Amino acid sequence: AVPTDTIYGIAALASSEAAINAIYDIKKRDHAKPLAVCVADHHDIAKICHTTHLPEGLLKDLLPGPVTIILDRRRDSAKISDALNPGVDALAVRIPDFPFLRAICRQVQTPLALTSANLSGEQSPVHTSEFGHFAA
Repeated sequence: AVPTDTIYGIAALASSEAAINAIYDIKKRDHAKPLAVCVADHHDIAKICHTTHLPEGLLKDLLPGPVTIILDRRRDSAKISDALNPGVDALAVRIPDFPFLRAICRQVQTPLALTSANLSGEQSPVHTSEFGHFAA
């Protein structure tokens, strides 16, 4: 699990079908439930989503922080696997207000699929003791 600005999460390369499938398997999550992604910086959002229709400065006013923006997904981006949310034209995007997670995104140079570190349907963990059973 990785810390974020809100909860503990599970993250994987959004460009990797195997990594995306692993998230679903670990969480016992229905593949029909979409995953969000996180990116490091504002300019990264335009690489994976259509943003030209947004008022200038909106993304910078809202992000980074505990906000998820839902935008139309760019299908021409190799940074997002087709296995991520197939059949869904929108993409939920975050820029966490947490330097560690943003540094990971910069290092791997791709968005991360990100979801809470809990079994699907359980409460989202805010303390490390709440996801210890995951490793068992």
